[in-house]
Amino acid sequence: EIWYEQQMFEERVRFRFGRINLAGDFDTSAVANSETEQFLSSGFVNSLAIEFPDDNGPGVMLWLSACDSLDIGIGLTDADADWDNVFDDVFSILEFDFKPVFMERNGNYRFYGWLNKKDHEDLGDPAKTTEDNYGFGLSFDQEITQYAILFFRFASQRESVSQVSSAWSIGIQCTG
Repeated sequence: EIWYEQQMFEERVRFRFGRINLAGDFDTSAVANSETEQFLSSGFVNSLAIEFPDDNGPGVMLWLSACDSLDIGIGLTDADADWDNVFDDVFSILEFDFKPVFMERNGNYRFYGWLNKKDHEDLGDPAKTTEDNYGFGLSFDQEITQYAILFFRFASQRESVSQVSSAWSIGIQCTG
């Protein structure tokens, strides 16, 4: 990755462009987002049912904090990360993050949809080789005590072009 990021308006707007990895900013979790610090499996870092780009490619990302409890993010990048015909194969994602406080406990509730315009083969009809892939998902993490946070993640993508059509994970982080 190599990119430039600008934060403006008291950090309510964050804009990034360059060679970016959208998986680090979308479909995140406060407790299930690191294969080196939180889990031993990369399967918990991002959902297996989101077809993020093959590699870090040219792209842009914009996050708006509408208020303290709502963020909206949009990201666009080259889906095949080959720097050739960048606008032909675009991966785009839109995410809404709600950050409510329940009984003095913080929560994060993320909802997103994405589209990958890279050519895909239809698994049921190999003659169709220019299919798009798309999907949606959600990611929740909620403090339930001073020492425990629950998390849940679910995503689904187009079954006719994907080997993994949906995936979910659930767990609890305990500290203390």
